[in-house]
Amino acid sequence: MTGIMTRSILLSLSLAAALCLGAAQNLEQFAKAHLPNGMELAHPPLEGSFGPPGRHIVLLYRPELEDGEFKGTVYLDGDRPRDLPPMGLIPNQFAIDVKAVFFEKAEAHAAGPALIILYGYHRNGSESDDSSACLIYQWRDNQFVRLPELEKKVASLTTASAVRKRLRQIVMEATPGDKKK
Repeated sequence: MTGIMTRSILLSLSLAAALCLGAAQNLEQFAKAHLPNGMELAHPPLEGSFGPPGRHIVLLYRPELEDGEFKGTVYLDGDRPRDLPPMGLIPNQFAIDVKAVFFEKAEAHAAGPALIILYGYHRNGSESDDSSACLIYQWRDNQFVRLPELEKKVASLTTASAVRKRLRQIVMEATPGDKKK
């Protein structure tokens, strides 16, 4: 009986791994088909539930062989493209490395999670001007908008875990009646 259960568990794990691999390959194929000419991915494509209801695909990209500012497009339900507002950095002044892309509730009154992009940067020509920052995008009035005041509150945090923890604190502090004593 134990051998049958072990084989069943291994088969289930193999099937789950194959489904994950298939989903990753499908996202890669999607990215290749939708990446603008002359662009390369700044981060692997990601699918998730954030913004309006549904599952959406995030593509972050920049000109090939460059390490500066990236652009982003969210494909709502994998179909309807919505460009993300730009980073707004001075061109050619920074090297950017996307560290993490994830979804987290960022505002107490928001209906769903926001899209969070954690990135590291280096000011070109500087020996020690390295830090981290976040872009936080919330869905409002049929478009993604940046939340610069929240971005300031998580500036310099270097891990997705630290950003999540800080955002959860901010949401909790802003939610009446839910504060822990």
